[in-house]
Amino acid sequence: MGILLGACGGDHATQAAPEEHSARDFYAAPLEAALDDVAERLVTRGFTPEGERVRGFLVEGTAGSTPLALRSGECSVVVLEASGALVETVLRVHGPEGGELARSAGGPGHAALRYCPVNTGSYYISYSARRGSGLYALASFRGPNGIELDLAALFPESSAEAEP
Repeated sequence: MGILLGACGGDHATQAAPEEHSARDFYAAPLEAALDDVAERLVTRGFTPEGERVRGFLVEGTAGSTPLALRSGECSVVVLEASGALVETVLRVHGPEGGELARSAGGPGHAALRYCPVNTGSYYISYSARRGSGLYALASFRGPNGIELDLAALFPESSAEAEP
């Protein structure tokens, strides 16, 4: 009986667990360059990068999340750059209790969301692939409250493409 199971590949006790992936495994130079360009635009408007970039691969219909500490009196901008195959993405801010507080849908290539919390605390950013699958890189930035910010202006290339 043991010989039969071994011959059919039935000995699953010796199979290795799936490998864990780190953000380095999902590094894509074009996405990093696009985030660098957005970061430069935000820094000129008084924002500073906050924490590490989050990278990965989203499959259509799936989502990911990352914590983000927010302070009252300040605003955060979250930017997601995606490969062209990730056609439609959604960014959300969730409060400490998990409720959705803000949402922004993005088209091919990127999405951005600005949120200015009333209370200081631990919030969560979720990002999902509504249509398409592909690589993504996400970055957050902290800045002053009260400054007008046109999120579309962070991506001038796509504004130029959209003009007739």
